[in-house]
Amino acid sequence: MRWRALLFALITTCLAASAQATSGGETVCDVLGWDASTQRVYLHEMSWDGAGGFGDVYFIECAGEHAGRSKSAGWPRRGEQDGNDPVLNGRLDSLRAALSPLVPVVAAGFPWRTHVLAGDTLHGIHEAPRFLVRASFGERDYEVTTYHRPDVYRKGVYPLPGRREQLVVLSYIGKPEEGGYELQTALLVAPGKGAAITVKAGRKSD
Repeated sequence: MRWRALLFALITTCLAASAQATSGGETVCDVLGWDASTQRVYLHEMSWDGAGGFGDVYFIECAGEHAGRSKSAGWPRRGEQDGNDPVLNGRLDSLRAALSPLVPVVAAGFPWRTHVLAGDTLHGIHEAPRFLVRASFGERDYEVTTYHRPDVYRKGVYPLPGRREQLVVLSYIGKPEEGGYELQTALLVAPGKGAAITVKAGRKSD
């Protein structure tokens, strides 16, 4: 009987390790559009982690005292609803149709200069090399924490109607799980050189 108990424990441990090994995935954001009446940009954040969740719809305030702050729109959060839910996807289509589309301008995707400011190792369940990187795109520098490799890519630059600011979406290995996964972060960026912008993983607020 003892060997059966040991065998069961071994199988359970292997299954748990297998589930953990496939728990990671990319987190990307889709720019839905611009609401001129509220001066907000709406986005849909999705994690391709195998769970098949819908993700989260959120907006970034572009005017007033909370400009630059992001907030969930209050839809079901990641993991609470299936990504194929017809009601949620219909609601998403309706929101996109009600917004003004934002068209990205042609801009360099790779920085013209990347400088590793610091490097160490993240310890714990997801041990990985960690880098603090300053990526310069000419008009603005961004300081980003990446894992496994110090690469930062600018996915898109979106002018906002009637405003001087732009929406910038950066892509980098911001998730240390397994061999590392892509994380996309959207930022409201004012024109001009200015100081380097510190990019925080995920959104600034909920």
